[in-house]
Amino acid sequence: MQGILVIVPGMLLVGFSHSSYMLYSGLLLYSFGAGTVVPSLTSMVSKFGEGDEKGKVMGIFRSLGALARALGPSVACGIYWNYSACVCYMTGGLLLLVPMLMLMRVNPKVVRKD
Repeated sequence: MQGILVIVPGMLLVGFSHSSYMLYSGLLLYSFGAGTVVPSLTSMVSKFGEGDEKGKVMGIFRSLGALARALGPSVACGIYWNYSACVCYMTGGLLLLVPMLMLMRVNPKVVRKD
């Protein structure tokens, strides 16, 4: 979840950048956050479901990720060209607060076999 908190200012820095220093600072934050979010979410999702449901749960998670990677650029492109880069990155950064708030409420049950 901390990775999402790092991505948000990274996206805002990229959107509001007026110099290469700001741009690269934002990209640094974004790349660090993105590199930590996916493995963390995969680990969290793997704790859901019984032993015989793990494949289904992970498959749905990966499928939703693929759908987001397919639709996300199209939506972002529309915002970028119709409004501005600043609005595009600000919208993306602020929308990342939604899954962060949702993750704060999740409490996966760990199944232990004794």
